[in-house]
Amino acid sequence: MVRLAGGHLADRGGRRHKIVAGVGYGLSALCKPLLLLAHTLPVISAVLAADRTGKGPRTAPRDAMISLTTEPERRGRAFGVHHAMDTTGALLGPLVAFAVLRATVDGYDAVFAVSGCVAVLGVLVLVLFVPRHITAAGPAEPSERERPTLRDTLGLLRRPQLRRLTVCAALLGLTTVSDSFLHLLLQREESLPAHLFPLLPLGTAAVFLTLAFPLGALADRISRRGWTPGPRRVSRRR
Repeated sequence: MVRLAGGHLADRGGRRHKIVAGVGYGLSALCKPLLLLAHTLPVISAVLAADRTGKGPRTAPRDAMISLTTEPERRGRAFGVHHAMDTTGALLGPLVAFAVLRATVDGYDAVFAVSGCVAVLGVLVLVLFVPRHITAAGPAEPSERERPTLRDTLGLLRRPQLRRLTVCAALLGLTTVSDSFLHLLLQREESLPAHLFPLLPLGTAAVFLTLAFPLGALADRISRRGWTPGPRRVSRRR
């Protein structure tokens, strides 16, 4: 529901994608140092819930900004680069956490402190280097009376293509098991020491990083729904 609200707000008020995304990233960044102050289960749960709430509204406007600034024939590669860079952080994060745990006495507090600094750096990059007003390579900015309402947002499901994709994503989501559960199972079955636990996500991240850009580029060359050849770029040479 937070993602739905974030996407809806980002499309209103003159395309406030950067503002909504910045609020989401900022909330998640704020939660990192708050974990240093949380020592009871209710407080920890509240901080984690706030962190997940911050992740919700930023996803739709971030993806919208990628789409708006990329030509249609290159969007697969654009999202491939985004996911590859995102996974690079997921790959380096456990390594940094492992190094911090090995180098410090009170390691977990240091991990949260370093994580908070990196999160703040990410928000600063968004604020300082991403333009506030993005010129879309598509239709012109809608007028005030054409701006979408919440009913329009929910009405998108009337489109057969989007409805089929949404149902497919929902079914896949029902069968998805968090990697964290698998990592905990491996730690328990193999009796791994706690300081090695941050290294377990490396394999998943490495595979994702390797495949993200090539499959995104492949999606630009063929249809994203099947194997029908997609649009090709026309050479300007004669």
